[in-house]
Amino acid sequence: MALYAKVIAVKTLYNKVRSTNIDSGPCRISAERFSYLDQTKYQRDLSKLEAADYLSFLFYQSFGYNLDLISPCTFNEKLNWLKVFYHNPLMQVCADKANFHNFVLDRLPKMSDHCIKPLATFRKPDEIKLDDMPERFILKSNFGSGTQAFVEKAKDNLNALITTASTWLDPKTNHYYCALESGYKGITPAIVCEPIIKFDYKIEFYCFDGTPFIYWIVINDKTADVCANLYKMSGERLPVNWHYKNFNSDPRPSYFDELVEMSKVLSAGFPHVRVDFYAGKDWWYFSELTFFTWAGLTPISDYMFDVLLGKQIKLEKE
Repeated sequence: MALYAKVIAVKTLYNKVRSTNIDSGPCRISAERFSYLDQTKYQRDLSKLEAADYLSFLFYQSFGYNLDLISPCTFNEKLNWLKVFYHNPLMQVCADKANFHNFVLDRLPKMSDHCIKPLATFRKPDEIKLDDMPERFILKSNFGSGTQAFVEKAKDNLNALITTASTWLDPKTNHYYCALESGYKGITPAIVCEPIIKFDYKIEFYCFDGTPFIYWIVINDKTADVCANLYKMSGERLPVNWHYKNFNSDPRPSYFDELVEMSKVLSAGFPHVRVDFYAGKDWWYFSELTFFTWAGLTPISDYMFDVLLGKQIKLEKE
């Protein structure tokens, strides 16, 4: 009985801030429909209705209620709306790890020293040559997620790495197919070699139409001890966690204001994008632009914060 009362209380809270009540009944997309679309997406482009159905099924599995694409309210709902209805071709340029630095330099031509430029880019399996690379480097797909390797030539089998990397050129490994993140769609596959950058933490600005609203600091990135905190632009830590556990310190670089200005320039013209940087004590590099944090499918610990972020995204509805 207590659990039922809690569920009712949560639904009441949700509905107070929405123009239409959430639909927490059974998922309106059947498993059979989802399975069909999951196979079809590799064969042809999904229509907007099909994309909406596909994402609605994924959303329900994560949040326990049906995705509202008519009157989306939360940040996560609006990210999924953008996947279906917002297709700015510049997103593809930004998402392509082989070309991202060109986008940065187009908008910020004096920032060349802060861009991590590829050591080499390979478009075909038989082009992949690792012998000429430095002793340590990163090998990664330009349109994948998790498709990367930290290479030490003295320890690693280069032939095995080339074989693995060749599979990353398969168009079906495009990250678009995981959750229809539209920025990845249509990127020409490539394998990118980059220098390894040792950094203290990542600092990432959630920007809306060219205005940073909050920022995120991630420590111990890509390790079992990864942690992250969210902050107001003033530096006040927010009592929220999102996928990662929180940590106790509050690093803020001396060049923070410079990063804010860079974020404004790079995010201009997009309803939302997260601008990510690698940060050291007295240096920084551009990392990437992220349009769909956790694919819009990972709950935030505070529902009202999800709503607050959602209010920052202004949708141009068709």
